[in-house]
Amino acid sequence: MLLNALVTTSIQVAATSGRLAKITLLADLLKQASPDEIELAIAYLSGTIRQSKVGVGWATLQKAKTHVGTSARLHLRDIDGTLEKIATTSGKGSASEKQRLLTDLFSNATAAEQDFLFRLLTGELRQGALEGIMVEALAKARELPASDVRRAMMLAGNLGAVAKGDLKSFAIELFRPIKPMLAKTANDVDEALAELGPASFEYKLDGIRIQVHKNADKVRVYSRTLNDITAEIPTVVDISMNMDMSAVILDGEAVVLTADKRPVRFQDTMKGLGGAVPFFFDILYLDGTSLLDQPYSARSKLLPEKYRPPRIITGDAQVAQDFFDAAIAAGQEGLMAKGLESKYEAGRRGGTWFKI
Repeated sequence: MLLNALVTTSIQVAATSGRLAKITLLADLLKQASPDEIELAIAYLSGTIRQSKVGVGWATLQKAKTHVGTSARLHLRDIDGTLEKIATTSGKGSASEKQRLLTDLFSNATAAEQDFLFRLLTGELRQGALEGIMVEALAKARELPASDVRRAMMLAGNLGAVAKGDLKSFAIELFRPIKPMLAKTANDVDEALAELGPASFEYKLDGIRIQVHKNADKVRVYSRTLNDITAEIPTVVDISMNMDMSAVILDGEAVVLTADKRPVRFQDTMKGLGGAVPFFFDILYLDGTSLLDQPYSARSKLLPEKYRPPRIITGDAQVAQDFFDAAIAAGQEGLMAKGLESKYEAGRRGGTWFKI
């Protein structure tokens, strides 16, 4: 597939206001992509590249614009190949070699293609709002239910992998992080109870979201954005390693505590996470079994008691309010309210979790 096809569609989508029209434009393009190109097409349209980073800055990109191609001849596979070479070039003379590769790439691009590549490589194309539209576009192109594509994407971690695979092949597995479930906002405990009825209330911790994967003596810790932060968070790794659970995926928060066990503000924890300790509020996988479709009431019983946030189950507004006041007094952000029958909706801001 030619880059020009993506550039043309990207311009059309940006100029179109209707959601359905955007979906149709993207779906028509994805239908044209071969199986080995569709992952790249989705990535580039979403503003990402397979290599994540290629190690070139704004100035290097500007210098690459020495010549404008007169015809559209760049293929997605060629671009990916060049970006791979740039990303893996290192050592003495690597800066000049990266510049040469980038200049050659841009010299074969038209003005519109150069603009697209520049914004792609600087991150200016990245737009989270497009993700939902891309899911529906892929579903339309493949003639599949959007809900099935969305679930597969949450389990795979990215839509490109789903595009070239069989939806049935995507299941939760160790060391392949999934997007975390998110919460809506409730103004107070009364609103949360009106939505959920009797619910689980737990302290909303002031830390960073983590997903811990453990299999025997191997532990990996992933961030909310699915980046591997294992090396940055050794205390969490040590604690997880010593838990009496052999094969497990846990969702939680890493919190840095003061000597009197009060949380250090999240903004300050970014200076160093080495001493952060884990609090786990959900379990997604245990000993070969996915727990995503199990009710929260059942999942929560499997959590390691020692590392669970303070929690109560109640339908009484005054009891919940008193618990909220206790959380604030303890230096926490507030409460999380969770429906007792709620499934784990990876990557979604469903109506069964509320932050107060």
